[in-house]
Amino acid sequence: MRLLGPLLRTQFVQRWLKRRVERSVKGPDAHTRDTTQAYFWGEVRGNGRAQVRRMITPNGYALTVTASLGIVQCFLDNPAPPGGYYTPSQLMGADYVLELPGVSVDELA
Repeated sequence: MRLLGPLLRTQFVQRWLKRRVERSVKGPDAHTRDTTQAYFWGEVRGNGRAQVRRMITPNGYALTVTASLGIVQCFLDNPAPPGGYYTPSQLMGADYVLELPGVSVDELA
């Protein structure tokens, strides 16, 4: 990377790479975002017991927008925490995702 870094920083290469991404990477259309969901599965075992949960959320693109807007609203309503890096769960709490529309958790047998 030390040798390629200067080349990759040139405007010509940057424009070329961006055009390649724009041509080849396409996100889902609005209908697909509105009609698809994401499923997450987790299992915890200990002391001879197991607990299994499934979380269902809106499409990842839609969930990201909703969660981000909620975080922005929180900053508008409350003072920002001290500087530094925070994950969404550090800012909003570990259960924040469960408060978002279209998110549910099911216990599986």
